[in-house]
Amino acid sequence: MAFSRAKSIAYARQYWDRPCHDGVFWLTDEEVNVVHKRKQLHAPAADGWEARFIPHVDKAGVSEELAFIRPSMAGKSIPKMGGLWEVISVQGWDGLADCAHYLSLCLQAGGTNIFSLRVGELVQKLQARSDTITMAERVPKDRAQQVIDTGVFKPGDMIGYFNVDPKGGDYGRRNSYTHSTMFVGKLNAAGGADLKDPGRITCHTMSRFGHDFWNDAWWLHDTYNYTLIHLSADDASASPAAMKLLNGWWRIEVAGRKEYHHYSRGRIARLTMYEPKSANEPAKSTQDSGHWWELSGTRLVTIWRKSGVVVEWSVKDATSSTQSVTVAGIRGMAARLF
Repeated sequence: MAFSRAKSIAYARQYWDRPCHDGVFWLTDEEVNVVHKRKQLHAPAADGWEARFIPHVDKAGVSEELAFIRPSMAGKSIPKMGGLWEVISVQGWDGLADCAHYLSLCLQAGGTNIFSLRVGELVQKLQARSDTITMAERVPKDRAQQVIDTGVFKPGDMIGYFNVDPKGGDYGRRNSYTHSTMFVGKLNAAGGADLKDPGRITCHTMSRFGHDFWNDAWWLHDTYNYTLIHLSADDASASPAAMKLLNGWWRIEVAGRKEYHHYSRGRIARLTMYEPKSANEPAKSTQDSGHWWELSGTRLVTIWRKSGVVVEWSVKDATSSTQSVTVAGIRGMAARLF
């Protein structure tokens, strides 16, 4: 079954601030069953109790907890939720780790058969699939933003957060994947597209959906590098004209630097610093690989996986052996070799 972005996003919209439909949420190494907690804490749904992830503010700062809540004139105010609520705490911030579980079920709702409770394992499983493309892997925020700004990275695609905080960061685990989210697009306050918006995400721990609650941009903190995984089943096929234009060897000159790109079937691209001597020569000492997309009849983009660098092609004459390009925002020139 093809991946449905609409169904995946609809599931996320329904469950972003509450336990998923399977009735459990996960701690670092333990499953918590909501039905059992209802019985234990005397919070039946029939009496109006809802299981929700809610903001928690104390002297340590802002975090999150899982609680049963219901409206009550004698209750307390919950930050960002409005009104007064009666609250039965179920699980505080320490130990909450539901992001991979939540994202797995969002992907399943869209038709992707995948499941993992560990972020690193979820990233690996997604990367191993034939219907995904890792656009950028462990790249810094500015490079990932350039990829997102192409528009090829779509709502329903996944972001893995690789912790590089020298002080330990998430769970004290530096140099490992410690969080995962789903991209929901560039949104304004009314829910429409906004090119100035860097992009928003949905996740559990802490619970987010677009601009709701925390209004966080997709990168969350500057303590990560980012892996952008694109579900590619609904990508439009490149036109014969675009394939005829790109396929083969090109010399790219930008800011006094020369590099050589080879484009082949499957929209596959490879980058080397060694000049090829013939049309059939394979890329020597490949420095990076990636894919390319046709955004319009005059605009193509190449995205390099290791570096996250975006090459934009501005095509005025598809028959010309030279083309204008920008590499990471710097203007350059491409010349066909073979």
